[in-house]
Amino acid sequence: MKRNRWFAGLLCFMLMGCSLAEETGQKAPDQKGSIIGFMVASQDQMTGMDRYDASCKEETNDNYVCSFDTIDGYMAIFTYPSDDEGNSYGFKDENMSVLVGETDYYVTDEKDMITTERSLNIIAENHEDSILFKMMPIYFDQGEIYVTNEVSGIWITRNKIGYQASQSGTYDTIVNGTSEEVNVTVRFHIMYKPEMILIHYMDQNNQVIQSIRYEAENVEDEIHIPSETAYLIIETQSRNFEDSLISNRQIIDRDHETMTTYYAYDDIVCDSKTTTLIWE
Repeated sequence: MKRNRWFAGLLCFMLMGCSLAEETGQKAPDQKGSIIGFMVASQDQMTGMDRYDASCKEETNDNYVCSFDTIDGYMAIFTYPSDDEGNSYGFKDENMSVLVGETDYYVTDEKDMITTERSLNIIAENHEDSILFKMMPIYFDQGEIYVTNEVSGIWITRNKIGYQASQSGTYDTIVNGTSEEVNVTVRFHIMYKPEMILIHYMDQNNQVIQSIRYEAENVEDEIHIPSETAYLIIETQSRNFEDSLISNRQIIDRDHETMTTYYAYDDIVCDSKTTTLIWE
């Protein structure tokens, strides 16, 4: 079984206000097959079905690309499986970037262990209605890839800036006669929707050399920074519930090779954007 390791950045400067914490745990119902990842979906993304199956199409000989067409959840895949006939299965890239975090693998004499921790940044809304999120293992059984709705969920109130909650699950499966334990934790954070990103180029006297403005979703993949720049100030502008413009800032010095900003991925969550910094 091929295993890919996922890495991502840390959540940074954009959460504000007081923090509340809530934790829930769950165990998956008995299922047939191995666990190859997990999906987080809100009640608005589900269609009321008990089971959601991925559709897979053969792209090249023995290689299939799969996607979930009936549920629009956010996925993390940590194992790309093969069936007994040698067919391998992968996924499209949609909805696979917003669960920020990493996955670790441990092999012992008794069992294999997969541990993953992810963060999901939820866009704040000014109403008291809660939204239900469900964390569902993705199962693979000889070419069938699916999630089930038979798990508990966590209710998130989106009008509490800085609110934090987490949901954890431990799942035991048997893969090719080997016991495997999968531990998943998802941390939910509430943040205002970013609108604009301003990059201020600062000299050694703390004076602004120039400022460049981007729409949050249009920050470049790579930025060349002139030699006279001592450091950068990254300013993220959002609007609070009173429609007032607010700013959060972070300082990036020459020791940093990348910077991270955020943008609205859809109406529910924000995604992170990593930009390579080329210091001249």
